[in-house]
Amino acid sequence: MRLSGVVREENEGTGVKHGHWTEDRISDTGNEAEIRESTLSAHACFLIKNMSQREEHIRDISVNLLSQLRERFLQVLWNSSCLDSLLFSVHDESPSALFNDPAWVATIRSLYQKVVREWIINSLSYAPCTSQGLLQEKLCKANTWQRAQHKPDVVSLLSEIRIGTGKNDSWIGTRTANVPAVIAAAAAASGANFKLIDAFNLEVLSTGIVSATVKCNHAGEIAGMRRFYDSIDGFQPGAAPTGFALGLQRLRSGVSHQPQPENESFNEILLNKFVRRLQQFVNIAEKGGEVNKLSFREICSQATALLLSNLGSDSKSNLEGSSQLLRLLCWCPAYISTPDAMETGVFIWTWLVSAAPQLGSLVLAELVDAWLWTIDTKRGLFASEARYSGPTAKLRPHLSPGEPEQLPEKDPVEQIIAHRLWLGFLIDRFEVVRHNSVEQLLLLGRMLQGTAKLPWKFSRHPAATGTFFTVMLLGLKFCSCQSQGNLQSFKTGLQLLEDRIYR
Repeated sequence: MRLSGVVREENEGTGVKHGHWTEDRISDTGNEAEIRESTLSAHACFLIKNMSQREEHIRDISVNLLSQLRERFLQVLWNSSCLDSLLFSVHDESPSALFNDPAWVATIRSLYQKVVREWIINSLSYAPCTSQGLLQEKLCKANTWQRAQHKPDVVSLLSEIRIGTGKNDSWIGTRTANVPAVIAAAAAASGANFKLIDAFNLEVLSTGIVSATVKCNHAGEIAGMRRFYDSIDGFQPGAAPTGFALGLQRLRSGVSHQPQPENESFNEILLNKFVRRLQQFVNIAEKGGEVNKLSFREICSQATALLLSNLGSDSKSNLEGSSQLLRLLCWCPAYISTPDAMETGVFIWTWLVSAAPQLGSLVLAELVDAWLWTIDTKRGLFASEARYSGPTAKLRPHLSPGEPEQLPEKDPVEQIIAHRLWLGFLIDRFEVVRHNSVEQLLLLGRMLQGTAKLPWKFSRHPAATGTFFTVMLLGLKFCSCQSQGNLQSFKTGLQLLEDRIYR
């Protein structure tokens, strides 16, 4: 009983103290923000592990405090460490070897399944793109499990969870995942091949397994190429000299042999290759050509796998090449401006921010720049010229003053749909970062300020109506953050943005 009391006091103290400590540091950025979030996730993981305690009242306290923590700090829903603890603690933390009690093990497993399902459904209801990306990462991890008993339990947690345009029984009320643009982006992030103009119902498990397999295959391709390159000592005429031959070469040249950093030239070769291929897609689009959907998706997926495998490199050339490749992966869908290209974009952006959350600010910064570029170049949602206004362009002067104009060669509706998908992803990211990343919130604020800048530059095409109001929805959601402590310093800017939206 004494041990139970200590754990209870520790848990209760954790909940109260952590709330005040986190709120005092809600405006922190950089390393301080990382410390805040790591502390929060550590507390959540502590409570998750204590759900496997034998004492029922300790389990109840842990579940109750975890629920409060999740409601108060929504960002834990998308914390990879917390999701790992939820999915794997039932196997790794429960002391089933010490207590051979089948009834107790069944109770613990049932409790974990209930909590995990609630956790996943909640995260999907707010940010279905990021949530699916994280789940796909965990399914990739499942492929490496040695013990097959883990898989059925985790798979059962995801079964029967669906999101889509049809009736949704997974959550009550209207959530972000009910917004049509977000649903469309979620379908793209899943990797499934849906016709976005039709109704669809997305099974999180089946599509997640397929996409996780695709990601694992691409990662395996990169790893296989790297191993092959290493096995033949790189693409060189001959192997590097060793022993006496190396000493003789030094005497002749007078220069000591500097071994090439492992994998550096391999990374440079592939980085340059993918940069060239993506630039070719951009050139095709700029010349009015049609980009091959499958080829573009394949190259983008392989390039993303390479970037993620290369995160640990600190070579200057690798950093420069990776930066250029990341920029192209963010900008190419904007250049091409078709629904197919944007679906690929949403898929790989979700992959990047889910597998490497540290890239979140970099990815969002590039996307914001690309979005503002589409405003300057009058593309898609921002094609404000009369000839892009659809049927009304031909019915002049009957509906509006002026001479009738020919419709553009490319259907403006495709670019508007591309913007709609893009916007759905940005709303998803807003829900994820609104509580824990001031930097990314400010990036979104910059995007919205540029979007709402007067005079407005929105397209007058009928197909743009829904996307226009979705932009306004994101703007109002962003302005609602003025009551949050982390944006108190920017309250005036938020009020100005809100005024523009209401006008």
